[in-house]
Amino acid sequence: MPLIDLTGRQVATTYGLAEESAEPTPGAIVSLARLLATAEPPRPLGVVLQPGDRLDALLPYLNRLDLICVAFPKFRDGRGFSTARALRDRHGFKGEIRATGHVLPDQAHALAACGVTTIETPATHPPAQWQEFLAQPDATPRQLLNRMMTRAASVQVAQ
Repeated sequence: MPLIDLTGRQVATTYGLAEESAEPTPGAIVSLARLLATAEPPRPLGVVLQPGDRLDALLPYLNRLDLICVAFPKFRDGRGFSTARALRDRHGFKGEIRATGHVLPDQAHALAACGVTTIETPATHPPAQWQEFLAQPDATPRQLLNRMMTRAASVQVAQ
């Protein structure tokens, strides 16, 4: 699956998913369980966070990680957004945060707002679709808010 940055450009990666039973090597992406079972993690190293993984277990390793892949098993599962936001804002993670799994192009601005820096695009949504959404200003939440406020104001005027 192609990897894009937040401008919609395809980017190369030097990381690869490691087998669960293999000892991590530099440039590997491992599960949180595998990371916790590794005595001295190599650098660079990436980890995949699944929605059920405990973020507090990862905290002692943050300064040794260069990449955190946040898994989105379904597009309507918002836990990945919370995880990315917590990594950036609460825990100060400065490395790459990559959204993987079932993400949609219309979530691009929300992913960026939460601190995601790259997106592993699903086969059903090629990079061109992401570029279209990323080129537009993020107006969706404001449009909904504006409609609600306009409705509320018109109801007050009518009374």
